[in-house]
Amino acid sequence: MEELLVNHTNHPMSTWPAAQLRAARELYGRVEDVPAPLLGADCSEAELVEMADRQAAAIIAMEPAAVLCQGEYCYTYAVVSRLRQAGIAVLAACSERVVEESREEDGSMRRVSHFIFSRFRHYE
Repeated sequence: MEELLVNHTNHPMSTWPAAQLRAARELYGRVEDVPAPLLGADCSEAELVEMADRQAAAIIAMEPAAVLCQGEYCYTYAVVSRLRQAGIAVLAACSERVVEESREEDGSMRRVSHFIFSRFRHYE
């Protein structure tokens, strides 16, 4: 039976670079998106905890081998804590950032960042 990697980020696997998707499938076989909520600055701690509890419970019920969890820092910390407490491996995607800068005609600087997937790293 194939293992499951849950992608709990705001980046659907359809947008992943080929190397990241290949690594995920080699390590786990199957990948499923469970989008992380978009949290505004006005989200209270109580609302954040309630969302983290609800999402973590839903992910745990899927019985994944691992979860890729990245996003808003406080929410991510809460979800990672709950998943690890349940004995589920939790990962972050590690990428190299390549930055290109250029000066525009008006004197402003333009910065473009490219992220090159390197590997998955476990939260410990």
